[in-house]
Amino acid sequence: MGDNMYTIKEIAKLANISTRTLRFYYRIGLLSPSHKDKNGYRIYNTESVDTLQQILFFKELGYSLDRIHHIMNNESFNRLESLYEHLSSLKEKQQHITNVIDLVHKTIDNIEKGETMADNQKFDAFKKEQIKHNIEKYGEEMNRTYDSDFIQQSNQQYLKKSKYEMKLHEDLTKELNQTLKEAMKTNDPSSEIAKKMCQLHKDWLCFYWPSYKKEHHLSLVEMYTIDDRFTKYYDNIQTGAAQFLFDAMKLFLM
Repeated sequence: MGDNMYTIKEIAKLANISTRTLRFYYRIGLLSPSHKDKNGYRIYNTESVDTLQQILFFKELGYSLDRIHHIMNNESFNRLESLYEHLSSLKEKQQHITNVIDLVHKTIDNIEKGETMADNQKFDAFKKEQIKHNIEKYGEEMNRTYDSDFIQQSNQQYLKKSKYEMKLHEDLTKELNQTLKEAMKTNDPSSEIAKKMCQLHKDWLCFYWPSYKKEHHLSLVEMYTIDDRFTKYYDNIQTGAAQFLFDAMKLFLM
């Protein structure tokens, strides 16, 4: 079976995109025609169609064109592996959308029946998405530090939080970060303001944790100094904040 050939208009219609978009992809080196015919028109073959499909898959996941260009031009790029990754990501998005749709249906049903939905239920879909994000980003560290029952109980506790409790925790986070800045000005991890900072951090953790253990707390803040993702978060508050918090917590938890 021979290779299918398409003009720029034909492949644009096939993919439901504009010829202008295809010309732009050509200019930035993202998608080139297989050849030009005798009249100088750009001709695209089946391989071009596959490449275009891959580009649109990446765009569906929210990738920038620069990132797509970098990925697809990398020597290690494997189309089949990429498709499996796409499928997994899309299924996750599908599940999140399903959760949000279910939440909308429940909200409509409650309004129509004149019933009141519990505040903590109003944010279930969004909380579940946050839990999934945390597992994807920090799952390895969580599993290494805490047992599975502790993680599951923590997630269930988070899901039960009301809008009012979420607002209180947001305010607590702001107070903690501000107190951390003030404590660092003393350059003394044993100062009274440093102790206040440590207590606020304990309160902040207890919002999530089903039970509190000193060793878990100390292990967590130590990880802040080791894992670049956590260190960067605290350094955005104040340079050296992760190390200062760890030093203060060691004294606080003695």
